[in-house]
Amino acid sequence: MKTSNNGISFTAAWERFSPTPYFATQAERAKGLFTWGFGHTGTNPPKTRLSRADALAILGQDLREAEGYVNRWAHPSITQPVFDALVDLVFNAGPKYIQPDNVAGDFDDLVRLGKWDEVITQLEFFRKQGGVIIPGLVRRSLARQALARGMRWQDAEAVGRNAKV
Repeated sequence: MKTSNNGISFTAAWERFSPTPYFATQAERAKGLFTWGFGHTGTNPPKTRLSRADALAILGQDLREAEGYVNRWAHPSITQPVFDALVDLVFNAGPKYIQPDNVAGDFDDLVRLGKWDEVITQLEFFRKQGGVIIPGLVRRSLARQALARGMRWQDAEAVGRNAKV
């Protein structure tokens, strides 16, 4: 499967858009690692300003790696809305949550077994970074859950943005 336009637009809504390259952190500056578009990184940034359309095309390419993980580990019965939500999760947090491990009954098992109602319920809980609950991640996780339930990206984003955290 591939991320739908709805899924790409959803992920773009949660990533900062920059038409010009910048250094996101001092560590990235030291490495010469630029960020541009919707969170795209690299050491060879574009010489001209990016349009939103160009940045969305780059984001679509960047999502391919996350799509690969979801396609590899998700049960074949996955629906497009759940696929889009899991791709956003992997893009945002990495594949560790859906990658098979030796812990029985956890999130990756739900994904692998195709227990989609439980997967959707559990999407709400991907809101920590470094063990700390981050308000922006709470909002994004609630929005991701709404996306998985089949909402249009604008409506799913509104669920997250309007959440009281």
